[in-house]
Amino acid sequence: MKKNIVAILHTSVELNNPTKQHRFCPAGETSWCKWQQDVATGTATYKGDDCLLEVFLELLRPTFMTLSDSKLLERCVRGATQNPNEAINSLVWVRSPKHKHHGVKIIRFAAASAVCHFHGGALSRNRVMERLAIPGGTHTKHSFSLKDRKRLQKADRQATAKEKKRCQGQQLVRVCREEALREMEGVTYEAGGF
Repeated sequence: MKKNIVAILHTSVELNNPTKQHRFCPAGETSWCKWQQDVATGTATYKGDDCLLEVFLELLRPTFMTLSDSKLLERCVRGATQNPNEAINSLVWVRSPKHKHHGVKIIRFAAASAVCHFHGGALSRNRVMERLAIPGGTHTKHSFSLKDRKRLQKADRQATAKEKKRCQGQQLVRVCREEALREMEGVTYEAGGF
């Protein structure tokens, strides 16, 4: 991954020597680098006219080095593809659905509740209740911790290879069923068809 990030930097900046410019790119016909593909196949499709000037190499290097930092890349290894902002937005919209009109006050409450839940889980509600001097009993704490435990178990289950294959199978069945229905129904709309 680090090598690919550095390769993108060097590929994006025009150097006098193309061999030096593309030295970090993966070689072969299946490479994402057009120049390396041309070298492997003996063709000349790469133009290189959309590259930045060499002056920008030193300006962009710190940004690309930050992107290739080991600590940042370790977070990608887990395979978590969902953007955290999307997850927190979904928590807000669960609390105040988009299809209904809500005032600014309700949206603020929903956002605050979503942030608490996003960072601390359902148990964060108990801490908020304590700060508001609303006593929560043992059943309240138990239900919050049970909710958090179920959420973590569901996330662990969804991350397994078996579950991913099952979801892909369901998706394939759904797509095949929709395709069969579409073929059976025929053309329902076409420009100028009515």
